[in-house]
Amino acid sequence: MRRRHWPALVCFIFNLALATMLWSQHNTTVHISAIQNQELKLRIENNVSALLTGLNHAFFERRKPEFDKDILTKSAEKYLKRLWEAQIFYCTTTEIERNLIERMDRNYEVRGIPFKVLTDKNTYKQEEGVLILTREGIIDDVYFGLETEQYNKFLKDGIPVKEFRRRRAILGFLEIYRTAYDRKDIQYIKDVFKVIEKPKKTNSSMEGGLGEKQAELIRLNKIQYINRLKNIFESNEVIKVGFDKIEVSQHPVHTEIYGVTLLQNLVSSNYSDQGYLFLVIDFQNESKPLIWICTWQPKESTPEEEVIGLGNIKIY
Repeated sequence: MRRRHWPALVCFIFNLALATMLWSQHNTTVHISAIQNQELKLRIENNVSALLTGLNHAFFERRKPEFDKDILTKSAEKYLKRLWEAQIFYCTTTEIERNLIERMDRNYEVRGIPFKVLTDKNTYKQEEGVLILTREGIIDDVYFGLETEQYNKFLKDGIPVKEFRRRRAILGFLEIYRTAYDRKDIQYIKDVFKVIEKPKKTNSSMEGGLGEKQAELIRLNKIQYINRLKNIFESNEVIKVGFDKIEVSQHPVHTEIYGVTLLQNLVSSNYSDQGYLFLVIDFQNESKPLIWICTWQPKESTPEEEVIGLGNIKIY
């Protein structure tokens, strides 16, 4: 080889090495523990690694993420697209080791994925991602979870196994509900707010709801709240929703019925509010718990003694 070609060859090799190094910096490799099935373990590791790496490269290249259709379901693809359109994000570490958690619905989840989310003001916020996977190891959803400390505090040590499973299912709903704000999914939020006002024939012991006056007040609060959210979403703002003072109670007679009360904090660039969120959840079918009631009351105009709780609900 002639000497005059050496500088060009050296430059080519250097640029190739640099490109390879930069590319590998954005790769994330995932190692899964607490699973005996080695074939499933490998599939989940490959699928989750591919998803996170794809998000990383899309973030730094400022483009839409592209994935092999075999690694995620159509619903996961839809939800991830909505989330990405609202705010882009990437995984902040190149190697992760996590336990695989089996859920009440027999699917799996991987928690505590460190994400950095770019806001509309070119600043960042930290989130902990949660990935839901099918029994076959296919990614079925991606959302932002509660902070690990808050999550573990809610799952107190020493509670019975059944109680532990139910509490984890409650947290799963709260995390998906919270991520609906990140996705700007106004229809999901609108649909989830509901009040059963009159007894009706069902297969569940939950056949009643709130009193007539209470139901009317909740309906008005819902309309006002949803209208405000529409305006915030349409302005293309990044919204951060957090939960405080999460309290759960079990019905003394119908032990499959749980009430959950929490303080919801919503913050955006030019709007913020606080409100009491209340849920009634029926665990008669543990694999498919039902949300019978979901209400929101503004904190500023709701005295503490008027915050709705499980004691306000008629159960026959």
